[in-house]
Amino acid sequence: MKRHRNVGSLWCEGKVRFGGRSTAGAQFALVFFPSQVMRLKSVLIIGGGVHGLQLLKTLEAEKSVRIVCVVDENPRAPALKYAAKKGIATDTSWLPYIRPALDIAVNAATDAIDDELIRRIPSSTAVIPYNIVRAVAALMNDKEKLIRKLKEQSELERLILNLTHDGMVAIDARGIVTLFNPSAETIMGLKRADVIGRHVQDVIPTTELPRLLHTGQPEINRQQSLNNGKTIITTRLPILDEQGRPRGAFAVFKDITDVEKLADEITDLRAVQTMLNAIIQSAEEAISVVDENGNGILINPAYTRLTGLTEKEVIGKPATIDISEGESMHMKVLKTGKPVRGARMKVGQAKRDVVVNVAPIVVDGAIKGSVAIIQDMTEITALTDELQRAPIDPLLGGEIYLRRYHRGLRSDAMGDRPGEVGRRHADYGLAPRRVGHRERAVRPCDSQREPATL
Repeated sequence: MKRHRNVGSLWCEGKVRFGGRSTAGAQFALVFFPSQVMRLKSVLIIGGGVHGLQLLKTLEAEKSVRIVCVVDENPRAPALKYAAKKGIATDTSWLPYIRPALDIAVNAATDAIDDELIRRIPSSTAVIPYNIVRAVAALMNDKEKLIRKLKEQSELERLILNLTHDGMVAIDARGIVTLFNPSAETIMGLKRADVIGRHVQDVIPTTELPRLLHTGQPEINRQQSLNNGKTIITTRLPILDEQGRPRGAFAVFKDITDVEKLADEITDLRAVQTMLNAIIQSAEEAISVVDENGNGILINPAYTRLTGLTEKEVIGKPATIDISEGESMHMKVLKTGKPVRGARMKVGQAKRDVVVNVAPIVVDGAIKGSVAIIQDMTEITALTDELQRAPIDPLLGGEIYLRRYHRGLRSDAMGDRPGEVGRRHADYGLAPRRVGHRERAVRPCDSQREPATL
């Protein structure tokens, strides 16, 4: 340790000279007097490395300090480059600057020159040795790291507060607004600049935040009306110190309009779902629905009657589970994205003959599944076979009328309303006549022409 005069207080170990007396190997406290530091004007910085640069940047901001010169043997040292940019004198030797007018000499280079500084510098000049500069530089470096970390944390918190969709308001122990984020501006229709620093009840008359300063109790999911006509759901929390005393309060809230709109949409969806489910369950046609993976998600009672398979046997199972003969139209539709109509196959353990119409379920352009309408053709097939075995009157023109009549019956089975069969007799130029136990088709006698003679 070298010589120090009136610049602070620090424990150190080494050799120092006071008024011609020197003390070696002693531990002592250097005492500096800030009132005298304020009178110091000129400073010489010796050493242009990292420590010298940190010290230069710190002293540069002090209005009561004038940096005489920054010295280093290396003209390219960082501190010298920085000083040159700031218009501060630089040099490679400190000897020319040792004069009585110099107030402080700072050794930021190496402790090897401390002894020489003591010998050459006048007694009126304070010397700060290298070990103290190094310790101060380390403290300054830690301070800068801490400040940088706090700034990063503060910036992260600011981003979270600004980007959250919920409004946030905070007050201190006096009820003064200290936080008002952008979402709060949007919901309340107020500007942050008009709110921060004012008493919360002056800007938000309906607020209940000040009550928490007295109760210290949180209030969860409370409804509150605002002056702009909006209604919010808010949660209020007290800010407590280590002794549990309220030091402020914080509120986070959401515009209830969004919640009500969502509730209405859910209610509408449930109503539609209930209606569709009732229609599906009461339909006479068998209905089967699968998801995008081809697994069953819905069947109706008519499907169970037709195939003999229950929900437990179908739901979550592959679409092929009900097929006795033929290809799965569900899987075909899921693969191609195109509907299929009139596909013939056999389903269930009884191998019922059916006709299937299948359509894809498309949501936002993506296939989310498919729905199949299954019609039982067993009775129609039996009726057709019986009709083909029935005798045909030769006067009707042969089997051409039978084929037309056959197509009419099939069309009725595929979706015509009851009673259409009789009208189709007329469309095909036929009229029913009872012959024995069978009904066969004969050409009607038009009222505008003579009856046919057999």
